Amino acid sequence: MSTFSHRFPTSTSSTTPGSIALEQANADLTLLQQSLARGAKISDRMSAVLGNLDDRLARLEKSLVPIYRETGKLTRVSKNLESTMRSIDGLLGHHDLVEREEGLIKAGPKPDDLKPYLAAIDRLVSASEALRKTDAEGQRGTLAQMSALIDSGAKQLVAVFTRWVKETSPSMDAGKLFDQAKPFPTLSAAFLEHALPLITYLRALPDPHGPTIFAALTASYTSVRAAYIDDSVRNCARDVLADATPEMVLFSPRVAQGADEAPGGGAAAAAAAAAGGAAERRGLGRLLDVLFALVKSEHALLGTVFSTLPASARTSIYASLLPLSLAQLSTTGASLNALIKKSPAHQLIPLAFATYTELQERAGEFEEWVRAKAARKENEVGDLTHAFRGTCMTSLPGILEETKAWGNKPPVGSDASSAAVQPVTINVVNFMRQLSDNQPTAEGFLSVLGAGNWGGPSKTSAVMAGAKEGDEGGLLQRYLNDVLSVFLTALDTRAKLLRGRQSTSPIFLLNNLSYIRHSVLSSSIIDVLGESSEDTLNKRMRTAKASYLDIWSPLVSALLDAGFAEQSGAAGALKAGLGAVTGGGGTERRETKDRFVRFGEALDEVAALHAQARIDEGEVELRERLKGEVERMVVPTYAKFVQRHRKDNYSTKYLKLDADGLEAKIRAIFEP
Repeated sequence: MSTFSHRFPTSTSSTTPGSIALEQANADLTLLQQSLARGAKISDRMSAVLGNLDDRLARLEKSLVPIYRETGKLTRVSKNLESTMRSIDGLLGHHDLVEREEGLIKAGPKPDDLKPYLAAIDRLVSASEALRKTDAEGQRGTLAQMSALIDSGAKQLVAVFTRWVKETSPSMDAGKLFDQAKPFPTLSAAFLEHALPLITYLRALPDPHGPTIFAALTASYTSVRAAYIDDSVRNCARDVLADATPEMVLFSPRVAQGADEAPGGGAAAAAAAAAGGAAERRGLGRLLDVLFALVKSEHALLGTVFSTLPASARTSIYASLLPLSLAQLSTTGASLNALIKKSPAHQLIPLAFATYTELQERAGEFEEWVRAKAARKENEVGDLTHAFRGTCMTSLPGILEETKAWGNKPPVGSDASSAAVQPVTINVVNFMRQLSDNQPTAEGFLSVLGAGNWGGPSKTSAVMAGAKEGDEGGLLQRYLNDVLSVFLTALDTRAKLLRGRQSTSPIFLLNNLSYIRHSVLSSSIIDVLGESSEDTLNKRMRTAKASYLDIWSPLVSALLDAGFAEQSGAAGALKAGLGAVTGGGGTERRETKDRFVRFGEALDEVAALHAQARIDEGEVELRERLKGEVERMVVPTYAKFVQRHRKDNYSTKYLKLDADGLEAKIRAIFEP
């Protein structure tokens, strides 16, 4: 208080407003000072209390640390116990899961509702993964059971998938659809809707199930579709062999021909037209075309069904689709080649050249769609091409030797007296036509053999054809002239070996020469042979006609006078027309009787000959022309002879036919 008084002296003077304020301030300061003092005391006491509390807390912490540590251990033990209990519960649940799902898995899925079945497999997969993570020795048996159930369920799903593939792969005649330009059946929308998710699901299964099951699924798909392709082309393969006949040799494998477009093929064309309305040979090329159309369709389907696979995997699947149908192609080609080789008198050899051309034309497509896209080394078309090439090469000298042998071999059985067009004649014509229609191919084969190395009379033929030695451009011309020359020689030889009636040979030559002449002149053969061959054929035909008309000469000779029997030409014809008979009444009567008898016998002989050896039915123009010439040669002479002796009463009983009756008889002889 003394200090405060010293700093702020009080005045004893009278109180003023300023002094009152000062006093008030002093009072406030005094109170503040007192408060500060009390606060300091309180602070000191609090410090002491806090210090005491800190000591106590330190002692408490020291006491609680061991308890905390023990509590942490207890917590970990508790968690371990809980985890163990859950694992035990899980293991017990997995054991129960095998028993619960086994019945459903073994019962199999419902194709129209796979969700419950897929859910069961998912549960087994999840449980299996959980057990595998525990790595418990005692769970191997349970894991094996689960794995077996998963495999069993996945295999049954593959079986469902296989059933779906079979349902969408119906049997069909692909060749028939191909000919009608109709599309092949494809995988149904229902199949794609259900099968594609199933493929994805099975492929996503964990190892080792996924890869194994997906391999089984792809094997199932390729097995069904490969069999589908093979079955679809089976009828095409049968058609190839069914049409390998001499009649179908006349027709193109790609462009149908009518009956009048096939020289000499009236009967075959008519049969073909009656069967299907169009004459078209179904060859190996058609089989390949159908097969290509099918494999192209299958290749496109793989991009839809297995779109998630890499290209290399799809290539492997595509390659698995081909072996069955390609084996059938090879078997069919080999059977066709064997059939051609075994055909008598080279009847089917033209098919070898046609098939070789068909295979060559399709080699590029086969290379692209069968070898390149499937990464295959095998070349079935190449092998078949090589085989047919060998057949073609062998046939070039072979048909010449066969024709020579045919000409020199005495005919047996019905052939010994037959004047019909011979199969060898038809075969030679078909062979020549095939070579003429495929001139570049034929020239290539002949160049390999070499000029004149095919065994024919090359010098004679070369002169007839005007070809020069070493002229590679004329190889086919030289060869075909050799074939024609050998055939004509064989035909003459064969005619001399015929048995039966002596006059069968002229009809035999006439029928066969007329056929080959008409066939050659109405086809591309004559374009290769040249005009000299046409002249040769025309000359041969005139000679054959003259020989045929000699068959009728005995009828005219029977009407000739004995004194004029040895005359010929116009004088003989004149005397025959006059029919003069000299001598006494008995001699004249006897001579007239003998002439009528000889004429009737000669006519009966000609009729019997034509009953045995007729002019070919297809030679309508030739038959009419011969009938006209015979009528002009015989009927007028006979009519004059009858008219000359009609007044004789004795002649009427020997007269069996008048001129009109004779003409009718001749017409009947020439009717087909």
